[in-house]
Amino acid sequence: METGNRNREQSPFDKLKADKARLKEVIKISEQNLGKDLLYIRDNSVNLMISGFTSALFSPGKPRKEQEPPALSSGGNMQGKSLKFSDYWAIGRGMAPIVWDIVQPFVVVWGINAAKSLIGGIFARRHKKALRA
Repeated sequence: METGNRNREQSPFDKLKADKARLKEVIKISEQNLGKDLLYIRDNSVNLMISGFTSALFSPGKPRKEQEPPALSSGGNMQGKSLKFSDYWAIGRGMAPIVWDIVQPFVVVWGINAAKSLIGGIFARRHKKALRA
């Protein structure tokens, strides 16, 4: 009987081993779920961004009556309002880093081309003056 009790009782070291194995399994499952979520976001990032942008900017001013929850329709005062300038401003400020990431390569290329044409124009004028003299 005494040997059976010893087999059932785990030592603290065995408990730690079991916890470690359990946590490794939980981490593995969490990593798989996170990987699936990131893959979905990567594959659908453009669609998610466009749908969020359009729903924020072009949502209807007043919600349709069949879409209103019953708790809001009983209030009487709770009607949908159109977006104000401050709402558009907040949306614009939130999207500014994304827009900058998109526009930045074009601005850099434009700046390089402008610098090339400016510098090239300066040297071309000097070269023409030297040929005329």
